[in-house]
This record gives sequence, C-alpha cells and structure tokens, in this order.
Amino acid sequence: MFKEKLIKPVTALVNLTPNRLVRSVCGQLVPIFFLHRLYPGYDREDDSILKHLSWCLEYIRSNGYTPIRLIDLIEARINQTALPKNPVVFTLDDGFDDQYELALPLFNQFDTPYTCFVISKFLDGELWPWDDQIRYVVEQTALTQYKITLPDQSIVTATSDDPEQVISQLHHHLKLVDQSNLYDWIDSFYQQLQVDKPKQAPLHYRPMSWHQAQAIIDNGHDIAPHTMTHRILSRLNDQQSEQEIIGSWDRTCEMLNGVAPVFAYPTGRITDYGRREMATIARSSIKCAVSTVPGHVREASENENLPRFVLPDNRFDFVQYLSFIEALKQRFAK
Repeated sequence: MFKEKLIKPVTALVNLTPNRLVRSVCGQLVPIFFLHRLYPGYDREDDSILKHLSWCLEYIRSNGYTPIRLIDLIEARINQTALPKNPVVFTLDDGFDDQYELALPLFNQFDTPYTCFVISKFLDGELWPWDDQIRYVVEQTALTQYKITLPDQSIVTATSDDPEQVISQLHHHLKLVDQSNLYDWIDSFYQQLQVDKPKQAPLHYRPMSWHQAQAIIDNGHDIAPHTMTHRILSRLNDQQSEQEIIGSWDRTCEMLNGVAPVFAYPTGRITDYGRREMATIARSSIKCAVSTVPGHVREASENENLPRFVLPDNRFDFVQYLSFIEALKQRFAK
C-alpha cells in the first residue's frame, strides 16, 4: 500500500519538528482514540484488530509519545498543570468481555493505560446493547421477507438478501426516534422476525463481569460509566437522560472501587447529546465526557464535550491523527 510507505518519512518529519513550533501553529493537541471490539465481525478467531492495535501501541512507545489516563488529562486541564510530552489517550466503549480478556494483557504488555466505559445494566446482566440485538435478530431470522413496525409506527420492508443493509437501515431509523421504550420494542422485534430471545447475551455479545472490571482498575487502568442502557440521550426526556448518566455513575461506584469520574456519550455523534447532557455532567461528580466527534483535544475544548478519534484501521491514518499532521490538514482545508 502506498500510504504505508509514507509512514517512515512522516514519522521522521514529526520527530524533527520542534514541539514549540507545533504549539505555536496548532496549540496543544491531545488525541483520544476509541474502539469497541477487539476482533472484527464478532469473529473471535480473527486477530487482525489485535495485531493492528499492538502495532499502534508499539509505535507510540518507539516514537516519543506518552500514553496517559483520560482522568490524568482532565486533572491537568482543571488544575492547569503541564502534560507530559506528546500525550495520547486510549478508550474502549461498552464493557464487552474481550475488553478484559484481550485488551488488558495487551495494554499491560505496552505499559499503556486505557479507560473502559461500561454500560451498567449490561454488566448487571439485565440487557445487552440494543444495536447488537438488532444485528443478532436479523442474522438469526429464517424469514426471507418481512415488514418491521418501528417504535414510531413507521414500517420498514426488507428481505434477507442483504442483512448488513437491513441492520444499517434499522440502526439509522432507531437513532432518530424516541427511545424511551426502546427495549420493550426490542422484545417485539424478536417476535416480528420470529426469533427466540436468548436468556442471556450470546457468546459474541457477552459483557465482562464486575469482578473483571475491578481487575482492570487494579491493573492501573480505568472503568467509567457509559449510561445504564446505552440509549441515545437526546432521544429521551429530561428525567430519563439524567438518570442514564447519574444512575450509571452511581451503580458503577456501588460495584467497584476506584471508578474514574469520566463519561462517554452513547453513539456520541453531535446529534446524540446536547447542552442538557453537558449540564448534567457539569453539576455531577463526573469531571468530563467524551463524544465520537473526531478531533484533537485542544485548550479551548469543553471538558463536557471532548472529541475522540475512532482508532483508524490503517497505520498511516493512525500516525496522522497521533501527530500534528491531521490538525494541519484540517486547518489548511478551511
């Protein structure tokens, strides 16, 4: 791949550029990366993501970057203290078991902390994320044609020819409707597509346990709340939105010692939360919240609205986001 050949010269350019020059042009830049599963397509036999993540962690250790905890970044911002040279933060969302079984030994190997945002009722065993249940039902149904009645009573007509398109279409629709009774609708969705609902999340969708979450903390990493049910906050009323945030914080603190006072918005697009949620964070014990809006954390970033980069699936883009290259591209593109 042509881009792969550019990694060495770009790395050399970044390493030779004085930090003071970067600060004067771009300001201080801190990338926060996030990912979800550590194997692609729910295939536990495929280790391609693990290998890629291993390369990324090796790269930062070999090229003068300093991995720090998210809470350390926030404390430095609040207290206006200096950050180490070239800081970088890693986060994982939802609380799946592979974020303990696979992520913990890998991040330990490279002495790199990570923050895992967990859905409290997922770890309690009361539910598993609605978007994953959509995938499960569509992949399990024996129907070849079906009509799906959505929570807003709109109708989606689909066939089994292209399940990925159906899943994407349903995800899109459900992110736009009132999600107050989303999990009640999920139960009806199983019935509509004539699929038996499992008593617990199937193997590929299982959460870590609270005991495993505590082990992550005990190994020098962080666990933090990611709502109670993973419903999109902007699609809930005021009381429900606040309860998702505060309730997940309270439950996580009840079950664990040393919970990090940081938070991740479900789905995390700019339309999925707003000033209401940011105000809830600001008056709580939680010190920051992260989105999935791409970008570096800068001096002017709001602590209740911090951007994150999804971990790129190729090495060249990772190097760009990690360094000042992406910031320069965005600046000159304006």
